[in-house]
Amino acid sequence: MKNIKSISQVALLILLVGLTSACNSDSTHQPSIPGKAQEGSTGTILDEFDLSGVLYSAATQSFIIDESFTDSLIVQQGKALTVFGTAQPGTLVAIKLQNDHSIPDNDKGFVKVSAKGTWEISLPSRPLSSDTYTLTLANDSFESTLANITFDNVATGTIVDEFDLSGIAYTPASQDITLHSLMASNAIFQQQKPIRVFGQAQANTVVAVKLIKDSDGSEAGKGYTVVPESGEWQISLPALSASYESYTLVVADDAQEYLLENILIGEVWVMSGQSNMELKVSQMEGGEELMASIDEANIRIFHQAVSMGNANFPFEPQFDVLDGKWTIANSPGGVQDSSAIGLVFAQKTLAAFLARGENVPVGILNAHRGGSKIQAWLPRDVAKNALEISNYITAQQNQYIDNKFFTVDDQADWNSHDWDNYVQTSALFNQKLAPLTHFNVKGVAWYQGESDPVREANVYNLKALIDSWSALFNDSDELLDFALIQLAPYNGQDPMLDEPTNYGQYLGFADHRLAQLDVISDLKYADKVRLIPIYDVGLQWETDESIFQWKDPIHPLDKAPVGERLANMLFHSVYQDDDQFLAPVFNDLVVSDDAIIANFNRSGEGLTLFKNQESGVDTVRISNRIGQTKTVPATIVNTSSIAVSADDIAALGMDINSVSQLSYGYLSRNENSNLASSVGTPVLPFLAETGYVGGENVQPLVLFSDMLTDWRLSAAFTSAITEEVVDDEPMYGKVIEHTYVGNQVVSAFSADYVMNLSDYIGGTLEFDLKVISQPDNDANASWFIKIDCGWPCGTGDVPISNSEEGLNPTVGQWQHYTFDIDYLLGLPGGVESNALPLNISAVVSPFTVFPAWGANQSGTIFRIDNIVYSKDD
Repeated sequence: MKNIKSISQVALLILLVGLTSACNSDSTHQPSIPGKAQEGSTGTILDEFDLSGVLYSAATQSFIIDESFTDSLIVQQGKALTVFGTAQPGTLVAIKLQNDHSIPDNDKGFVKVSAKGTWEISLPSRPLSSDTYTLTLANDSFESTLANITFDNVATGTIVDEFDLSGIAYTPASQDITLHSLMASNAIFQQQKPIRVFGQAQANTVVAVKLIKDSDGSEAGKGYTVVPESGEWQISLPALSASYESYTLVVADDAQEYLLENILIGEVWVMSGQSNMELKVSQMEGGEELMASIDEANIRIFHQAVSMGNANFPFEPQFDVLDGKWTIANSPGGVQDSSAIGLVFAQKTLAAFLARGENVPVGILNAHRGGSKIQAWLPRDVAKNALEISNYITAQQNQYIDNKFFTVDDQADWNSHDWDNYVQTSALFNQKLAPLTHFNVKGVAWYQGESDPVREANVYNLKALIDSWSALFNDSDELLDFALIQLAPYNGQDPMLDEPTNYGQYLGFADHRLAQLDVISDLKYADKVRLIPIYDVGLQWETDESIFQWKDPIHPLDKAPVGERLANMLFHSVYQDDDQFLAPVFNDLVVSDDAIIANFNRSGEGLTLFKNQESGVDTVRISNRIGQTKTVPATIVNTSSIAVSADDIAALGMDINSVSQLSYGYLSRNENSNLASSVGTPVLPFLAETGYVGGENVQPLVLFSDMLTDWRLSAAFTSAITEEVVDDEPMYGKVIEHTYVGNQVVSAFSADYVMNLSDYIGGTLEFDLKVISQPDNDANASWFIKIDCGWPCGTGDVPISNSEEGLNPTVGQWQHYTFDIDYLLGLPGGVESNALPLNISAVVSPFTVFPAWGANQSGTIFRIDNIVYSKDD
């Protein structure tokens, strides 16, 4: 930073010299006796002051005005006029500033000269004006004047002087400029968009900026502004094209200058989301080697503080992030804390431009937080004004007892949730994202969803995120380029040891991928949003905790392939306007008596299998209306289609005409999926309807009778329940036994697909239940069942005593229960204000049973058997 001396005063330096010849020897003003007041007129402006009681010495010496102060002096408007000098100790000095055009308009003052012979008088500041003034200076013997004084803007010694500020009223700066942390040396600005320079400063002061090309000193743009009352200022400079040329950005007020050096113009992308985007270069697989070899002076990385979960997060959007700083990717220290995906993306993008003969620097802005929920990244007004989003947030509060932070507008309880403060609505948006939106960027790479593994709500959430962020960055309705990275395969188990079973409580990972597919199926987003499938990337997660504290299968460490695919997709689709690296996307199904054919777009020169070619297309599944699901063989039949034959379907015990859905890769753990385009980009997972609407003869739907068949049993919190199939009941055969070792849990049967059970309207749900022991703290606990279609949709908690039998469980006895489906359909859906009744055509859990929900469930043991939906012909 270059400091220029602050011009805080206009000084009229009065030098006293011993010009005794100028003093009248007959002066009636003789030296006073110390401590005695003088009496009589002086004949100078001192007579305009009440000097009664003022003790001073008569002046025997005159004063001379320094030659640097003359008539026609320009005084800085808005600053105090301070006159100072030296004189005979003990004498009086007075000054008067008189408006030449308005006699009442004057300021004046006097002072007694100090024992050291110095004095100083200040008059109030004057605004910008075309009026002229006369300044009179006097002691009790001598008087002098300066004529034609004006108040205007004077030279500052900074780049402010390069602008014509005549006629511009501003306040001289008395406080330092605060630059936004993005405005720093080593920054990179987005090419082909206005260069926005911004910060905070004293209101009504003037701030100027100038961009200078280092190679030849030429001016690339400049501008100034008068700071508004808010104190936040912004100046836009003309857009520039990318190059490896460096620039110096000068920022100044009328008192000081700041030099921001080594500035580049290139491509800038935001890297945002949760832990898998946050995972650092130092934590990734191969990170040590990457840090040792990195030497990319044309890659710039912006960092900000992660913030602990229990930090105090701002309720309103902030001006700047915490601890923001730029680093250069030419040393281990410059890259070690960056998003691993982000750095690899920047490397590959830089290289792609260079291969095309273009010198285009690349910058990334890190804005992520592990464990974050999407509501924390949304502006509050967006979350409040979208019913689907606010309902989603409210639903979380009802699912997790006492988690008050799951509200849309919770200022009363703000930051009172300990380690969960960071998931408050808008908390991360306010602290991490909003402060970046004055800065122009090209687009956003978003990797989030492990904390929000649902489909329908995320269609709204993701669109709201894309729309609101685009509007803020672009200050228009134009959408930013977005890349949505899909969730890695995960089912809560170790992928290095466990087979990719589709555990029910993690099916939401598959649903989240479908939500992203739903977004790009909307024409509004089709050309600006890209999906990045990564189910072919390695799932290695083990590492030393000293390297990565949060090691877990949910955090695969192989991030380089993700960053490379992100770069390939965005470079080709955004910068070359071709779709060869975009993921093939499902188009439609064609169903005949012989086969079901799935057609795709963007398959390149033809669909391929990138592994396990001998097994055909893997992870293709079919289901019927009631949710029974089978994995079925499939083959590539042409460049853009795969087929499932009627014979293969029949071999699984199903008829092709009963298939209602077909999917590919629709699994929480979908790493066995193997279908790709000709350039190796995996096909996006999908779930599609065949159009089958059901038959005349409705067969019983058996959820359990000696075996689980196609249904999986899942608990709300599996760690709080142990389950096993036992075979020691002579009259019942194999039954399921559940033991509750924790609280706030339920036992639920679920399917891998949404089930349409409308064929059973007019039918019944029946089951057998044996309670072996009631909860430890509630020997008379009530029991309930429910059917869910995705909270808040469902039957709500239905007392088991409302069955046709009207019985409460008796400990140690098997009892049979029957519920009419029509009765369940008529229930209001729960006690919550936003509860919805059961939608029988979209069931996600056809049967749930549990003792009264709450803190007194532990110790419960029960057995269940013969769970059947049926309808008489």
